[in-house]
Amino acid sequence: MLFHDPPAHTRLRAPVAREAGLELRDYILWLIAERKREGTARDDLLGALLTGCNEADGLREAEIAGACSLLLFAGHDTTASLVASGTLALLCDPEQRAAHDPAVFVRPDDLDLARAPNPHIAFGEGIHFCLGAPRARLELRIALTRLFARFPRLALASERISWRPTISDRSLASLPVSI
Repeated sequence: MLFHDPPAHTRLRAPVAREAGLELRDYILWLIAERKREGTARDDLLGALLTGCNEADGLREAEIAGACSLLLFAGHDTTASLVASGTLALLCDPEQRAAHDPAVFVRPDDLDLARAPNPHIAFGEGIHFCLGAPRARLELRIALTRLFARFPRLALASERISWRPTISDRSLASLPVSI
């Protein structure tokens, strides 16, 4: 069991990924310099970071660039995994059955997308609450709605489902479907 699933052909992709990362960092640093040169704050994430933080407060430009990069990519893999897992749950059980916690939910074996109240902790809790939870929920709702509208006969192409061999998350290695 791995903590992270290493990408295929790591040795071949590592230099390309490193170069892309450096280019992204340089681009974000350029944006920061441009914003400072303009001298006016914009109503966006970078503007908020630049307005709320400065080197006197201990946050350097490199740290702002790191935060921007993290926020840009943090939701990509998790959202892809969430969409795949949500699709699998809906394909495996047309009656919307799935496992929920019986100590918390009435009828925990039913997947009820309109369940209220819904006190799950899938996105963490308290100071550990996922910053991307609202975005992930929105993306999942849009993705699944459009997926099943576009492909109403979507079905599993194989009963054999494989999962990534990691302990850091529970995500599908692939989801074979037929349309």
